[in-house]
Amino acid sequence: MKMRQIGVIGAGKFGTLLMEILPTVFPYANVESYTRASVSRIDQCNLVIPAVPTENFAEVIRGIAPLLARDSIVMDVCSVKTYPVSVMKKELPTHISIIASHPMFGPGTVAKLKNNWNGLRIVMEAVRVEESRYVKIRDAFRHAGFDIIEMNSANHDRYAAEFHFTAHLIASLVKKTQLSRSPIDTRSVESLFDFVEMVQTDDIKLLKDMYIYNPFCKKQLRKINAAYESITSFLHQS
Repeated sequence: MKMRQIGVIGAGKFGTLLMEILPTVFPYANVESYTRASVSRIDQCNLVIPAVPTENFAEVIRGIAPLLARDSIVMDVCSVKTYPVSVMKKELPTHISIIASHPMFGPGTVAKLKNNWNGLRIVMEAVRVEESRYVKIRDAFRHAGFDIIEMNSANHDRYAAEFHFTAHLIASLVKKTQLSRSPIDTRSVESLFDFVEMVQTDDIKLLKDMYIYNPFCKKQLRKINAAYESITSFLHQS
């Protein structure tokens, strides 16, 4: 399979980032951004990447299902995995190939690293696709410098709830308390602010999406609340 045409659906922060990254990953392909107005031309694409909020994902997949070329591959980039995988398997015709992915970074991370994505991680799963087609896409990202972690959707969501969700929650708390850098910041405090900037807490919607669509996040939030109550109880002791 020669990658000739790649379509990114969505022009938000991550869709815009993909438009910068993909020409390096697939240097001989034409990469285009598609909106709802232009999505009718998606049938020209070998690889289709919906980069839309998770709450809109099912609607987008249903909309493009009848438009896709028979040999198309659809690869999601959602921060949760069991939900989009179930949607794609249900809504896409069986002849459409499916790859699940989660780039473990965002525009904030890439900006902080000065557009150097070497070593950044992408979780991938060959959901319903010929191995040779999957391997070509996986290896293209590897050759571009990304670290590919192959993992099924359930294990991804379990790990993401424990660490990814927790990281975004902590970053959101730091932002809500309106903390800012000071002249006496220790190295650990500087690292905290670097972390907050990389997590991109401007988009708190991502945190909400993880909580709603990752089945493991509610349990994780209960653990975090219990830990918070335990610490504050200790602090209140005389």
